[in-house]
Amino acid sequence: MLFDPNDLDTDFFLYREGPIVVTCDRAIWENGINWLVNARGFKRHHWALNSEEAFYDEVSETLSWKEQFGYERWSGNLDALNDGASACQFTDGQRILISIDNADRLKNWFGQRTADIWDIFKDASRMQLIFGVGLLLMVYSKSNDEVEEWSKMDRVFELRANGFLGGQLARNSSKL
Repeated sequence: MLFDPNDLDTDFFLYREGPIVVTCDRAIWENGINWLVNARGFKRHHWALNSEEAFYDEVSETLSWKEQFGYERWSGNLDALNDGASACQFTDGQRILISIDNADRLKNWFGQRTADIWDIFKDASRMQLIFGVGLLLMVYSKSNDEVEEWSKMDRVFELRANGFLGGQLARNSSKL
């Protein structure tokens, strides 16, 4: 079930601000992931971004690349990523969390096109909602400058301790 009838406010606020949450505070990022998985029932897909090639593999696995397109992995083409993210039929649950570590590396690999990746997943999240699937991205970057830059976009919001999700974490961390 995507929306918990006993806690509609929480689900509403999770999606209201945008499906992409960025932070440069690792503890908040980790606690947010734990809360979403353990208390909200999200199925987690983790992208470590240890290398550009590993990133392509992580995307391919999450988006069932071979099943969708017949070839092994995503090549880095953003048009193909848009097709894959929009058309993916997640079979592992109705609440999907993609946790992205080391997101600052995306700028090294994609430059200003990193914003296009956020656009793709913002749109994919909206598309998934049509099918009753909630898709959120929790993004950790070591670069405060990039977090600030990304949070100025209409599709991304910065996770702070005093924000909605940070407040939920503070209230619920003892229950996890």
